[in-house]
Amino acid sequence: MELVSALPFAPAARVASGYVRDLASSDPPVGRARARRNERLVYLASHPIPVALGELAATIGPVVRVPGIGAFVTDVEVAREVLSNPDRFSKTGPGAVGAILTEVMGPHALLNMEGPDHRALRGRLAGLFTSRFVHDLVRQVFEPKLKETRVILEAGGELDLARLARILTGRMVCAMLGAELPAGREDETCLDLYRTGVELGSVATLAGRTLDPERLAFAKSRFAELTRIAKDAYERGGEESVPGRLRSLGLSFDEARGVIGVLFLAGMETTSSALPRIAAILMDGGHWERVNADRLLLPKAIDEGIRVTSPVPVMTRSATEDTLLAGKKVKKDERVVVFMYDLVRSKAYGAHPREFDLDRHIGRDLAHLWFGHGPHFCLGFSLARREIELVLETLLDAGELEVTGRTYGRKVLFPA
Repeated sequence: MELVSALPFAPAARVASGYVRDLASSDPPVGRARARRNERLVYLASHPIPVALGELAATIGPVVRVPGIGAFVTDVEVAREVLSNPDRFSKTGPGAVGAILTEVMGPHALLNMEGPDHRALRGRLAGLFTSRFVHDLVRQVFEPKLKETRVILEAGGELDLARLARILTGRMVCAMLGAELPAGREDETCLDLYRTGVELGSVATLAGRTLDPERLAFAKSRFAELTRIAKDAYERGGEESVPGRLRSLGLSFDEARGVIGVLFLAGMETTSSALPRIAAILMDGGHWERVNADRLLLPKAIDEGIRVTSPVPVMTRSATEDTLLAGKKVKKDERVVVFMYDLVRSKAYGAHPREFDLDRHIGRDLAHLWFGHGPHFCLGFSLARREIELVLETLLDAGELEVTGRTYGRKVLFPA
């Protein structure tokens, strides 16, 4: 079953009869309001209770204890304190997502590691995603499908961008795993991989601190499907695949399988979540023409788009001891929830933080907080940005586009 549904696009001058034209760019204030509304609907569809709790908590104070969930953090500076102090707030303690990852993926999944072991593994992975490797890999993997995309747009057809994003990220996963796509079933195989990722991610919820036996068995079975593919590539040891590169870096397969699992889960779903939403924001708010006229704005548009969409909804930690956080007592083993939906919309990000702004300036201390902070900053940061950039370049080359319809993924881990 498809859990994340379509976001189709069509050239504005060639909209099929029967579609309601969405000409937001002709009225920028209306378009910006539409973009804000649609982003809120995306989050409400996937995480209705956390959104409501987070918005309420933000009106109360920087740290608010929510029974059954933990301490909600709604302040940027407090969030940085939590994310940069693993000695006080750990990814591996009770209630943190890292503890669940350990149950499913083993002890070497990066997101469930702290201290010297984590620093050592990160150090060994430093050369994994070099700029040249990322640039060449994305171009090679995406280009066959993007050629089809150009044909559709040049003919004035509609493009299901959410589906395209899932197929492209599925292609990337196959390339990184060293798996060949079966001829004639390339798209279906990629969509199957995406569904596997959705199913794997769906087992973790804020309501639970661990997995019951049934959900744990289900998650392990899905993870085993991935590692079976990855093991073949690891044993071959070729530099063209990530498992092979991990082997050349000296990682055992037990270490490599955890890294691969996190790259798959985070890289596939976050990119496929953010890409269609950023494109919609650019079109809704009347920014499309400006970026198309000045392509040097594209990296800024991607960074601002990821800030607004914040595809990773929450980051969790577990207090390692009784401590104070913004003057509030947090008990040992209590879960701390950093909810990005609220943080990126705080006044710390300047005027009108709920809006997309191509001219927004964000200081280095707050930049890319949605990719993590400190020792756990996202390993695939450059890969995700390059993937989004190449697809947006293809869409911009098609000229004027508009949104002709949209629906929202319900009860999924990564809003989409």
